[in-house]
Amino acid sequence: MKAFLACLALATLSACAGGAKNAANTLLQPGGPAASAAHTQGTSWPNLYVLDGTYRNVFHDKTDVSVYAPGSKHTLRRVTDGIGEPDAMTIDPSGNLFVGNCSFCDYGSITEYAAGTTSLMRTITTGLDGPRALTTDASGNLYEGNAYYDAIRAYAPGSTEPFESITEGVSRVVALAVDSSGNLYSANSGADTVTVYAPNSTSVLRTISQRVHGVADMLLDGSNNVYVLNCWPNCNYKRQGGRVTVYAAGTNKLVRTISKGIERPFAMTLDPSGNLYVLDCPTSCYTHGSTIVEYAAGTSTIVRHFRTHGRIGTSLAADASGNLYVAEELLTTKGGKDGGDVRVYPSGTVEKSLNIKAGVDAPVALLFGP
Repeated sequence: MKAFLACLALATLSACAGGAKNAANTLLQPGGPAASAAHTQGTSWPNLYVLDGTYRNVFHDKTDVSVYAPGSKHTLRRVTDGIGEPDAMTIDPSGNLFVGNCSFCDYGSITEYAAGTTSLMRTITTGLDGPRALTTDASGNLYEGNAYYDAIRAYAPGSTEPFESITEGVSRVVALAVDSSGNLYSANSGADTVTVYAPNSTSVLRTISQRVHGVADMLLDGSNNVYVLNCWPNCNYKRQGGRVTVYAAGTNKLVRTISKGIERPFAMTLDPSGNLYVLDCPTSCYTHGSTIVEYAAGTSTIVRHFRTHGRIGTSLAADASGNLYVAEELLTTKGGKDGGDVRVYPSGTVEKSLNIKAGVDAPVALLFGP
């Protein structure tokens, strides 16, 4: 994410050519890390988790997970042990935290922390080749999407060895999700598809591809409908091209295309009422900040459209009360000070109720946990 933002600042993708495994994979779409961060419609967990990441210290040297109590600007605790160049996180049904470290590196690691603590429980390195996307199922199994190897690995609770490897249909995973029946969904930026796998199966159950182009993010709503964020970074710089495509639960049927107000989308989330939020980067976002577009549940009707405050948005999350959390960062830091924050917007307003800066440096993902 940090290297990618550097490229944006230079207004040329060629600036991304060095430093990662190869230039093509450096251009992985943003939004993947956010997709790992519990895209469910709100959450019962009370505390906000903010993942501060970096890419080979291009902008920042602080990498950790900072935790905040509801309504607080002050850090409740910081998770640091074993974290290095993180780019993704997720949480299991028991509240254990997982962090994917070094998605732009060879190998990398996944570190697990006991629920509600800073205690490192497990470090996974076997089978990894750039952990890009993470999710868990109802049994606490962990699924990891590799950035380079085109594979999904599955790890049982407490194990550091994968019990399953999925390669069929997998191509540069940017997001993973599990539905209420235990089916696994993989958003594949290298193939412009979402592939679905039945529990305990490595074969593709079905493929979603209609109007999928430049997939950057993917999530499921409470009814298992599939939302796909399309186009970044393949949208035309001078015209709108981004969109969200929605597919009926259990099928590959396209039921809705949402494009109004979207130009080059970064990330998305849903609130408890099913309202959809899209983080967009129009052509003016590098000078005037990103925009947030809210759509009424089950429709393409815009109910809120506002701009971040001269910063680049990186991730979104909504809590159980419908408050929207927007992670932002500057393209450069000034005077060595932190360059990021998280702004909180109550439902139906465009004015922030809280601005979290303490402990926030370069936020790349948000979620809620114990």
